[in-house]
Amino acid sequence: NFETMGVVTYQHVFSSKALGALRGMVRDTSNDLTSNPQSIPVMAFQHNNFREGYFNGSLSVQRGRHDWKFGIESDSMFLHENFNYVITDASQFDEDTPSTFSFGGHRPDLEQSAYVQDLIRMGNWTISAGLRWDHYQLLVNQNAVSPRLSVARFFPSHGLVIHASYDRIFQTPESEN
Repeated sequence: NFETMGVVTYQHVFSSKALGALRGMVRDTSNDLTSNPQSIPVMAFQHNNFREGYFNGSLSVQRGRHDWKFGIESDSMFLHENFNYVITDASQFDEDTPSTFSFGGHRPDLEQSAYVQDLIRMGNWTISAGLRWDHYQLLVNQNAVSPRLSVARFFPSHGLVIHASYDRIFQTPESEN
């Protein structure tokens, strides 16, 4: 198994109320699995590897009681998978189970997203609202919109904050699985 990774980040202060950030990453990962020759009831062999490129850009702006954040992300992964097995003790399996199996494939995993959110402070109230769009393309090609909203109220006489929130998220499966 090995992993090699490089990361680059850059931030720029446009003013006391505006900050931009860029981040990029590239990594190569490889995994191998080899059963030993005495493996029972199956000898399995696997080799997978992928190269991933990630980019994120964001802009944060404070204006009055609003803290805005805008951003985009892109994650591209190029997967290569090889797996095979040999059954060494057929008595442990149904009789229609193949004694050998082999799979090999490669495919790109392409993901993009964009988001906007606002944090609003009004006295003892804090409201946060955001919207995120995601596109995922590996085994399926899907788009999703994820809203979020939270409201908090501070009661200084009691040292108490009451918070309520709603989030809907779109989560992609791990490509390593």
